[in-house]
Amino acid sequence: LASWLEWGFIACFIVSVVFYIHQYEEMKRLGTMFQQTNGYSYVDMKRLTTYHQLFSTFMACTCFLATLRFLQFCQYHHH
Repeated sequence: LASWLEWGFIACFIVSVVFYIHQYEEMKRLGTMFQQTNGYSYVDMKRLTTYHQLFSTFMACTCFLATLRFLQFCQYHHH
């Protein structure tokens, strides 16, 4: 269980970083578009909200798995 927990934590963390980078790039692109058009152009933020939602979901999974790992670390084994 511990190895699956650690691999899941690492995978969720890496995916979270990837979505954070995509979100940052999309925000830069939208910022450039706003500067070029002075805000008078239609801007579709659907992709940005999708990246944000996926980033939040994977960060929640990362925090959940880290909490499980911490609780597993804090367990006392009485034999």
